[in-house]
Amino acid sequence: MVVAMMLGLFPAGAQQAKKKKIINRYSMRLIPQEDGSYALDDKTLGLLAGEEPEGLYEPYQNVPLIPSSTVEDVFYKEIVYKTYPDRELKLYIAPAQGATAPAPVVCFIHGGGWRAGNPGSFRKHAMYVAKYAGFAGVSIGYSLAGQKGASIAVTMQDLHDAVQYLREHASEYNLDMKHLAFAGSSAGGHLAAMMALTEPDAKVLSGWSGVYDMEPHMGYWVGGGNPEVVKYMFGGKSRKIQPYSPVYNIPDDRQIAVQLFQGTGDASVHHSQAECFRDALEEAGQRTVECNIYPYYAHGLTGSSDKGRECFAKFIQFTKEHIYD
Repeated sequence: MVVAMMLGLFPAGAQQAKKKKIINRYSMRLIPQEDGSYALDDKTLGLLAGEEPEGLYEPYQNVPLIPSSTVEDVFYKEIVYKTYPDRELKLYIAPAQGATAPAPVVCFIHGGGWRAGNPGSFRKHAMYVAKYAGFAGVSIGYSLAGQKGASIAVTMQDLHDAVQYLREHASEYNLDMKHLAFAGSSAGGHLAAMMALTEPDAKVLSGWSGVYDMEPHMGYWVGGGNPEVVKYMFGGKSRKIQPYSPVYNIPDDRQIAVQLFQGTGDASVHHSQAECFRDALEEAGQRTVECNIYPYYAHGLTGSSDKGRECFAKFIQFTKEHIYD
């Protein structure tokens, strides 16, 4: 029902008003050539291993994941939940529409490589679940690499403080803080996983192209010209990253329903991240683990690809089914 409702909201001919880059249906970036054709970068070609799926070199006119018209009447509030000398941290909250009892809360955490992004990127997601899914939707901002005093430990404290803010204002926004879901993409997938594993009232985690074992991903930062992220993660000291790797933080005293999305054509985060997290969860005794691996799809699987709406619909359905487990 949720899937049918969602798919009916997206007109087939709609497309984004602004396109920052040319992509194919798999959300791979296409590189224009002088003869009018398109090419792919070498890393993506290496992941394809000689395979050429349908539409690989064809530009995709992607539609908005959540058209503004579908949520234009949804009330939301922008809140500064924490202040630093050089920055304010904000969250957006959209109370569940029409709820007579306190509603479960879905917390969205944005991506951006731990050094960019803002909670506005998930504001419409929060508004959508508030209108159509019966949840309160929240999108949370946090300290970023490169900001004064920021580190992964500081970011995690920010996110816990945001949840505490919601607890303290639960009656004001009609929130059921005993039933929480966390969802995020890319770096936000990592942070959402850490929150779901460490917040005792978390019932659901949905990770989208996330990093769950930080050790194999270190080369991406250290060798990728990301000094701000290296300092943020390691602080210039020994590389003790296990405390912030979800695979090493799975609780053994409670169950969390986990849903993962990853593409095999993702040149930023290898799809083995989802698979190793799935295996670690199952080995730790977690009973509900859904791992969705999409052949050929790139890092934008859940956002700009032609599977974005399908993934979002699956997320809503999964959360509905397990939020009260």
